[in-house]
Amino acid sequence: MENLLSQQDNKPVVFQSWQLTKVKYKFNKTEKNIFLKIIEIAQKHLNKENLGKKCTFEMTQKFGKEYPQITFPIRDLLKNSNNYKYVCDSLDSLGGKSFGMPASTDWDFQKCFLFSKVSASENKGIAMVELTPAFWEAFLNTETYKSIDPHLEYKFDSVYTMRMYELLVGNKKPITYKIANLIDMFCLEKYTASQFITYVIQIAQKEMKEMDECPFFFEYEVTKEGRKFDKLTFTLVYKNSAQTVAALGMTGDVKLS
Repeated sequence: MENLLSQQDNKPVVFQSWQLTKVKYKFNKTEKNIFLKIIEIAQKHLNKENLGKKCTFEMTQKFGKEYPQITFPIRDLLKNSNNYKYVCDSLDSLGGKSFGMPASTDWDFQKCFLFSKVSASENKGIAMVELTPAFWEAFLNTETYKSIDPHLEYKFDSVYTMRMYELLVGNKKPITYKIANLIDMFCLEKYTASQFITYVIQIAQKEMKEMDECPFFFEYEVTKEGRKFDKLTFTLVYKNSAQTVAALGMTGDVKLS
């Protein structure tokens, strides 16, 4: 596990299990940043690396199960802002949300909670999250995983760009997803296929293409079933040869479409 989770060429790489990449949820940008911060600190703990200033990781036992507790400075989640209250409110929101954990390689989800306790102190500037055994088990399940750059993800403006980056990064070949499955995973059931393409796919495509730090963007093709949009096939486009080599050194295709 430690060998798998070691840093590659000292780059800020996080090995996120496919289960956690595919979790069904609807996050705002701050909630997604919290989720990513938790993954980042948990991996550093397993690697026996420095967690960062004022970051801690402790394991407690309850009823024979492990409950990791993670603390980190709220300021780590602030981007050109001092709005501690918004981060605290986002933490509270996460504590009350249920999620869909992938039940198999198909697109079935089991309802569960990923956080058993969350709290934040605006005065101390510290946030605490206690993970459920379901979260911890999914985190450790790296039989299939995605290699992501957390520092790049934090820079994206749209949470949809963050999710599309995670789904597509490392794929060397075109990959196809049913639009209905993506809509379900993103908890956007009120969207039509056309709206999903316009307000999720095209926004993510534009942001990844325009951000210099992002090594790739994607092109997509729509497949119809009758007159309805049915599937999207994504192909990654790398911006220069050096970035192509670096990106392809990360995880390979995850063919769960």
